[in-house]
Amino acid sequence: MAGILKKSMKRILKSPRFLKIAGFLIFCYAKLAFVTCKWKFDGIDKIYEAWDKEENIIVISWHGRVTLVPFLKKKNYKIDALVSLHHDGMLMANYLKHCDFGVIGGSSNRKPYEAALKLMGNIKKNQASIGIIPDGPQGPNMTMTPSPVYFAKKSGKPIFAVVYSMKNARIVKKAWDQMLIPPLFSTGTFKALGPYYVPSDITKEDMEQYAKKIENDMNKALLNIDKEYGLPKVEIGKVSRKKLKKQKKEN
Repeated sequence: MAGILKKSMKRILKSPRFLKIAGFLIFCYAKLAFVTCKWKFDGIDKIYEAWDKEENIIVISWHGRVTLVPFLKKKNYKIDALVSLHHDGMLMANYLKHCDFGVIGGSSNRKPYEAALKLMGNIKKNQASIGIIPDGPQGPNMTMTPSPVYFAKKSGKPIFAVVYSMKNARIVKKAWDQMLIPPLFSTGTFKALGPYYVPSDITKEDMEQYAKKIENDMNKALLNIDKEYGLPKVEIGKVSRKKLKKQKKEN
């Protein structure tokens, strides 16, 4: 009986209806956390200036610190987010739709080229910016993939990285992405890094160096503001989603 109930619960949690409801509830809580927090914005104006000048940009943030970033978007800005076709990605997609984001599904195994072409076409035509979580959906956490650098190289648009932290926030240490759960009525800081412009003629090795540079900048900034708010130090690149699942099965 317990096994049947467990399977039934898994089906419910992965069902499209549940994911839609959950996405809406997460949006409601995240919006409340954002509007009730007293924020300090460091470098965010540079994003808006570049967005107006370039018409479109590339915005990135880590998987564990992406929840509140969509609320920085102004109403007249259009942005497409690349999300996984995994059920966790569909939850994120439902959430982002409430944040007025366009959503394009893709992953390393399903429709990666189709999604990339659509994103590239939209940003080159100045139809929409691109939002990417460069350590998702599998991790390791806070470890940069070269995809944002690739889009910047091909489009000529700048990359901006966004990190944030909040006082009295909770960091889920057991989660692969070390996710931050935002509290209500707190104080916090958003910090933007960039712009990072990528030359169109760089090599694959150069792209990896650009990615590593941005990764290091993001992690240094995040750890500094976490320390400012007294949060425990996150463990960078320790585990991927796949490795965490394997560990749970073994235990």
